[in-house]
Amino acid sequence: MYGSFKRGDDGSTAVEFAIVAPFFIALLLGIFQSAMLLFSISSLHYASQNAARCASVNTIQCPDATSISAFAKSNYYAFGDSPVFSASKTACGNEVTGSLNYDFNVLIYRSTIPLASSACFPSS
Repeated sequence: MYGSFKRGDDGSTAVEFAIVAPFFIALLLGIFQSAMLLFSISSLHYASQNAARCASVNTIQCPDATSISAFAKSNYYAFGDSPVFSASKTACGNEVTGSLNYDFNVLIYRSTIPLASSACFPSS
């Protein structure tokens, strides 16, 4: 009676999977959220750089700070909250700064990560 119980391993795969699955799913979600965070940072930098360039090169499309901010928002392609952009003239030329709070959520771990970007393009 006890011998057949010890030798039976029919459900061991399901038990092992039940133990490992939550950690594996958390790892996959963490990788996905990290990729989205990196994409958001990259998109924020891209939008700031394009808006600073537009302010210096294309003064018809980007004549003032409001239109520069709108141009930057139209060049931000990531998900989540809408970033806040501000434009100003500095010693280096036209500077555009962008900021965003990214919500990093993986199962029970939740964190808000502040992102910031700054780009300056010389005035013509």
